[in-house]
Amino acid sequence: MRPHRYRIFVSGRLSKSTSEVGFEDLCVDYDGPNTCLTGELDQAALYGVLNRILDFGLELVALSRLDEEPKRTPDALARLAETRTSTRPPLPHRLTPALGG
Repeated sequence: MRPHRYRIFVSGRLSKSTSEVGFEDLCVDYDGPNTCLTGELDQAALYGVLNRILDFGLELVALSRLDEEPKRTPDALARLAETRTSTRPPLPHRLTPALGG
């Protein structure tokens, strides 16, 4: 899966040690009583962050994907090149639900 930019809000303000140990790979900001975690994550990393939120006993307030296109970091470009050289057939960009009755 490609990385995307995500913004995750949790209830409360994280301590400095929790921010540094648990979410060092994300930008940590405060929005009133909530903490905002922002960063570029692929699906595995996103689930990892959500697991850390659960492990710390934090309340998830909101999760949103900020962009449709990933930033072109060297790692993202390498992953893109790997998927283009793959032998599997390409998957459709978006899956639409089947209409039926």
